[in-house]
Amino acid sequence: MAHTLTETQMAQATKKTQALTLVIVCVGYFMVVLDTTIVNVALPAIQSNLGASVSELQWIVDGYVLAFACLLLTAGALGDRFGARQVFLLGIALFTAASILCGEAPTIAIMIVARIIQGIGAALIIPATLALVNEAYPDSKARARAVSIWGAIASLGLAVGPLVGGILVDTLGWRSIFMVNIPFGIAGIVVAWRFIRPSTRVKESSLDLGAQFMAIITLAALTAAFIEGKTLGWNSPFILGAFIVSLAGLVVFLLLEHRAPAPMLPLKLFANPTFTATNVAGLLLNFGFYGQIFILSLFFQQARGLSSLETGLAFLPLAGSTSLASALIGRFASHTSPRLAITCGLLLSGIGSLGLLFTTTAGSLLLTECFLFLIGSGVGLAGPQLITAMLLHTPQGRAGIAGGVLNAARQTGGALGVALLGIFISQDHPALLINGLHIAAVIAGAAFLAGWAITVRYVTREQ
Repeated sequence: MAHTLTETQMAQATKKTQALTLVIVCVGYFMVVLDTTIVNVALPAIQSNLGASVSELQWIVDGYVLAFACLLLTAGALGDRFGARQVFLLGIALFTAASILCGEAPTIAIMIVARIIQGIGAALIIPATLALVNEAYPDSKARARAVSIWGAIASLGLAVGPLVGGILVDTLGWRSIFMVNIPFGIAGIVVAWRFIRPSTRVKESSLDLGAQFMAIITLAALTAAFIEGKTLGWNSPFILGAFIVSLAGLVVFLLLEHRAPAPMLPLKLFANPTFTATNVAGLLLNFGFYGQIFILSLFFQQARGLSSLETGLAFLPLAGSTSLASALIGRFASHTSPRLAITCGLLLSGIGSLGLLFTTTAGSLLLTECFLFLIGSGVGLAGPQLITAMLLHTPQGRAGIAGGVLNAARQTGGALGVALLGIFISQDHPALLINGLHIAAVIAGAAFLAGWAITVRYVTREQ
């Protein structure tokens, strides 16, 4: 009897640890995803308070996303070498400290630096959260349910970001969108330190620092060229030099990865057409999605005169349809081909983006909201199934690195979307802003439709 009681107590303790682990990693994941979109509705307030230019607003968004994208793969290797729990604690501590710095930033330069630090913390958090879930749930069925919950958090954070941001900016001011992270970050550190066991370490895990450095140089130079080109002139020495550095960095990166015994980005994975196609489609998906959120945030507030809260509410069709479509495709995933969901999703988002050509500064917002609903529905359908399709064509034992590659590709697309589409924004007059929105809509729509065409051509039909 005593023996049975001991086993029961052990089972209960295990379930408690599992539940706490899942809750805390989901909180960390939610914070990271929330901060990719919550800042957008605060941009006009930040611009007014700190005297920022449009290019500086782009850096506020892209500083975070770039650091996040560049360091995801290395963060996964750090988790293997030093333990997922330790890297998670470091990431959430760094993210929380950077949030404080963002909330107290007296100048736009400090704000941008703080956002980059936030992005570094985010990159450390994400791979560690999935690793911790895998360690906490040895049973495959229980692990699958936990991973589903973990994945759903991404859609939720993405969806509620603009609305939460709008409420906070209108009630407590723009600095509150960063300060809201502090209690969650502190709770995450305390609970993780107290209840999550130290993780297994893989000492032979390679960090591939040379390739990591070149990845940062490549993406940072390319983003800088797009963001600053309009201000400095496209033929200025700095911009031309940035494009050259980016191209050279890419060549060196590929050479390093080709020769590395344990590459950060295994190029052999791209020999499979479906693997390559899903990563390109993921990049194009986020390119259109994040780029348009950035521009629409400025359009709603500066061309339509909406408040921060009203802007958050204006994003509800986009946010709600993203969450709803993600939930529905998750429920019926076992009966639906990933290829079908991806192609339908990208097509819907493409149609919705091109529909924004009918948006005006004086017309009814209802039509705009309908097109935002289409864009969100498409992203919600395609996003989760990209990783499903990719994993079907990933060699056994490479799922972790493959997931990291797709995440990095999507975040890179988001950074480039904000950088490139932001070129067409002019705040001198509402008519100029709407012209920029229309140009961005065409480019984003073309990106979605290009992703659709690539998926139709290269992603297989298997279930």
